[in-house]
Amino acid sequence: MRPRKDLERVIKTAFGTKHYVPNVVFRRFAEKKNVLLSPGSSRNLVLDLQKAGLMRSAGRGWSTTCESTRFNYHAPVENLIGKLDEWFPYAEAKCWSTHQLVDFFHHLPGTFYTYVYIDRSIMEQLRDRLEEFSSRSRVIVNPSAESFLSERKTTETFVIRPITRDDEACPGKALPVESMLVDLASEAELILDGWDYGEIVRGLIAVSTIDAQAILRRIARRRFVSRNTVTLCDVLFAEGIENGSVRRFYLQVKKKFT
Repeated sequence: MRPRKDLERVIKTAFGTKHYVPNVVFRRFAEKKNVLLSPGSSRNLVLDLQKAGLMRSAGRGWSTTCESTRFNYHAPVENLIGKLDEWFPYAEAKCWSTHQLVDFFHHLPGTFYTYVYIDRSIMEQLRDRLEEFSSRSRVIVNPSAESFLSERKTTETFVIRPITRDDEACPGKALPVESMLVDLASEAELILDGWDYGEIVRGLIAVSTIDAQAILRRIARRRFVSRNTVTLCDVLFAEGIENGSVRRFYLQVKKKFT
């Protein structure tokens, strides 16, 4: 194993100003500079850097220099999760809320939105439960953009949408940060402007370890078409997070908004 200062030099040279890069960047760097941190092979370079605490995994084939997540983003939805367990103990349900992102808003928002994904057959039952649970909030079931904007304004809004197979595969009831970023892109134009959305994405990526591969996979599968999809991809690409499928989708979407 090389000294720590050599490991730090590898990190600095391989990443440059980016927080996330494919692991192949390190392998190529090692081969080019003959920096072999494990005897006879550069294949263990990434593992060595992770063991040294200088790098973390960012999903299959990706790495990051970001610290582990510094905030408990589950806390704002823990009460809701408890209620979902109580009301529908055998139903798959997922949720996320703009309360979880408050540290990344430029100004403290005056209105908060919580999204709950659940089976279509019980969305109406969930609406009734939420209206009892939070009587001063508005609760909307799978609204279109037009109906969403026509609803009365309240400090708290619950939006119920049908759950997907991708959502069901996520562990727990709180959607991970990666899913929140992609889903927020489809909702952002209804609840905040594009500038704020970009600030939230940049803030999250800069201060927490995310699974880059999970974000790319969700973009490719969901294929949300909105101006904020372009913003999300712009931020990801600036950090070196991309793949061919997302790049092609991005080019198609960008044509509609430029």
